[in-house]
Amino acid sequence: MAVVIDTSVVIACGINEPHRAALLAITVDEELLSPASLPWEVGNALSSLFKRRRLTVDQALAALDFYQRMSVKLREIDLGAAVRAADRFHIYAYDA
Repeated sequence: MAVVIDTSVVIACGINEPHRAALLAITVDEELLSPASLPWEVGNALSSLFKRRRLTVDQALAALDFYQRMSVKLREIDLGAAVRAADRFHIYAYDA
């Protein structure tokens, strides 16, 4: 089964959030998919955390190393289809 992940999953696992074990259990041995923007989003989220002094730069780099060892297949997104789905399901295009 394929599991779509987003930045929040990567960050939670990379910085050892309390729900890390549950996320890892859900995704173990699954194909991980994400929009092609994931690397930039992860970098931005980590830099935001160290800029707000929630992480050191070294901790952010360790989380980045964790992410880079993940096997995530990045997919290009049909943005028009995402906008139509957002309208249909009353959600954000990012979540569609």
